[in-house]
Amino acid sequence: MICLLKDHPDLVREFLKQHEAATDEINQNVDEAAKVINDEINAATGKSLSEDILQTAFQKLTISTDVNKDAVNDFAAISLDQKFIDQKPSDDFITEVK
Repeated sequence: MICLLKDHPDLVREFLKQHEAATDEINQNVDEAAKVINDEINAATGKSLSEDILQTAFQKLTISTDVNKDAVNDFAAISLDQKFIDQKPSDDFITEVK
């Protein structure tokens, strides 16, 4: 990822711009986002979630582009433990791109 950021900062900026737009769309159209997710769950499993379960789940979610450094570090630790990565990223791995 660091090489991608250094070699193609324009691509990373565009990805983050699109990610932010998608996040805004989800937050502005929660019911539609829940339907899309339920459709994907159905496509993957052959079963859908009930409307009540979806509403309860979405009430507990915070859809945001903010980076939760603790969550990233926890995920990296699990990835290292499971041997998906060879080393845990340094603390400065999370970089703000503008």
